[in-house]
Amino acid sequence: MHHFNLAGTRSASKSLVRVFNPTVKANGFESDHTVIEICNTDMPFLVVSLASEVTRQELEFYLLIHPVIHVKRTKGGKFSSFADVASADAQAESRIRLEITRQSGERLTKIKSRFEKVLSDIRDAVEDWRPMRKRMGAVIEEFLSAPKNLSSGETIESHEFMR
Repeated sequence: MHHFNLAGTRSASKSLVRVFNPTVKANGFESDHTVIEICNTDMPFLVVSLASEVTRQELEFYLLIHPVIHVKRTKGGKFSSFADVASADAQAESRIRLEITRQSGERLTKIKSRFEKVLSDIRDAVEDWRPMRKRMGAVIEEFLSAPKNLSSGETIESHEFMR
């Protein structure tokens, strides 16, 4: 429920990240580990990128869970219901939970900040690759009409390189 409540309201373009050391009093449960909870639009590269960030920060992780759930949200981003995968207005969301070596103080803030940066970078790459691929296709097509100052061999080589 703790992780579910994190994602109560979320816009499709926003990642939610919480990094904390749970206590019974504050969170209703406790753990010997620092917990990282993430809610994000489902997209490629999430798990491997976040695991790489854990390694980059020289942390050890004990648990990584990554269910993808389909939900419906209001226009304001508030959760309204779970949805069937085939539902036209369903949004696929990744709920990621990591448990890492217990951290404290400013380290929690730094971990959160780095995870938010990684998620932002992933979103940029995923949103940009189709337009970039389309533009690259247009550039390749320009090579099909060979410039007069290049031999056909040079044109073919350039064309294959771009592909």
